[in-house]
This record gives sequence, structure tokens and C-alpha cells, in this order.
Amino acid sequence: MAFFMGTIDSLVMELKTQLVAILPEYPDPEKPLKALYLLHGLRGNALSWVSDTSIERYVKDRNWAVIMPEVGRSFYQDMKYGPQYFTYVSEELPKICKNMFGLDPSRENTFVAGLSMGGYGALRIGLAKPDKFAALASLSGVTDIKAICQMVAESDLKREKNDFLAAIGSFDEIRPEIDIYHLLGEVEKLDGSQRPKIYLTCGKQDFLCPMNKAFNDRLKNSSVDFLYEEFDGDHVWAYWDFAIQRALDYFDSIA
Repeated sequence: MAFFMGTIDSLVMELKTQLVAILPEYPDPEKPLKALYLLHGLRGNALSWVSDTSIERYVKDRNWAVIMPEVGRSFYQDMKYGPQYFTYVSEELPKICKNMFGLDPSRENTFVAGLSMGGYGALRIGLAKPDKFAALASLSGVTDIKAICQMVAESDLKREKNDFLAAIGSFDEIRPEIDIYHLLGEVEKLDGSQRPKIYLTCGKQDFLCPMNKAFNDRLKNSSVDFLYEEFDGDHVWAYWDFAIQRALDYFDSIA
């Protein structure tokens, strides 16, 4: 596998930002190269998946390209007070990767996954852009942005409060377009072939497990094709190293 790390100039955000990519040197000419946009968590960066998991080894024989952007603590939003990270990751970045790496941006070859904040980002992006992503995976993700906002608002976490207010603008009014439950409802209105498939997993000891269980219950009553799995584990890299392998297996099974 080839490993790239550098900075790119985002026109959408009007700034230079870090980008990490893993690409096969010799992709299978008989199979389309799949693109996975892999998103970091609240305290991570573009290198987190490479430094804390064996993602490079896991995709070695899968004919996948893995693209890892950096979004700070933005919660993958077009921030109220900050850059347009949602537009960057969901729209501009696939175009950049087509130009730089020759990746096919067609829906059937494009996937998104992430952990924790990045799990929310994968849900937010995949459900908001069902015409661009075939499937998404949320690993220990934030599935209820309203509940997290309430949790942070009632806490003494000054840094997190400032981050959330910069990203979404208010604890009291959550815009429908950033609410995963609302986005799922919009996706349900689409024809079956137009709905992205969902892989959802969370550790049983994770503080976000109740939130993921609740979203699983909602998915059970939806028309969306999904798989939910729980295993022993907490909100730690050991779990996400395992979970990304499950997500890749799921993507391969439907691709």
C-alpha cells in the first residue's frame, strides 16, 4: 500500500488542511477501486486512524483507497463560527481525490465511516448525501446530537461547550439538517435503491451504548437496510481497531 500525507488547499474553507491517504500501488484492474472516507473523533486528527489502528494492513488486499481528512473539533458541521467542514468533506474532498488520486466519485464506489464524533459525521454526511454514498458506518458514534448537546450544556466542560457553540450555534435549537433522526426520516422517503446502507456498532461498556441502542430501535422500524452489532468494549481504540474490520467486511458484502 502507498501512504500519502500532506496539505491541500480547500477553496470551500479558504484554508490549507491536512490530508492522509492509503492507496494500493497495484489496484485490481478487474474491480473498481472503492473509496472510504474515514473520519476521526473529537480529540483526533487526520493521522489518528493510521497511528492507533492497523487500517493500512486491513485494506491491503481489499482494493480500497482510504481517505482521512482533518476537521478539528467541528463535529463535521458547516460551523456557525468557523469553516464549512461538512461541505468540504461531503462535496469538495471527493472532487479533490478524483483529481489527485483518480478515484471514481460514483455513488456505488464511495463509502464513509468514522468513530465517536466521526461516527456522527459519517451518519450526518451519508444520510444528508444519499446520492453520493452507497453505505456508511458509525463506530461508537454520536447518534443523538440533541442528547449530546444537553449533556454538554449541563456539564462543567467549558472547552466542549465552546466547541459545540462554535459548531452548531445553540444548545436550545437543533437545526433539522444536523439531526440524525430527521435525516433518517428524509432518507426513508427515497426509493430503496437510493437509500444508503448503514453499519452501526458500539461497545457494551461505552457511555454512548444506550444512545446507539435507541438508534438501533429506530432503524428496526425504518425501511433502511442496516446491521447493528454490539461487542464487549469501551470508548477506546482497541474497540475501533476491531470495529473497522467489521465495517470493512460489511462494506465488502454489499459492494
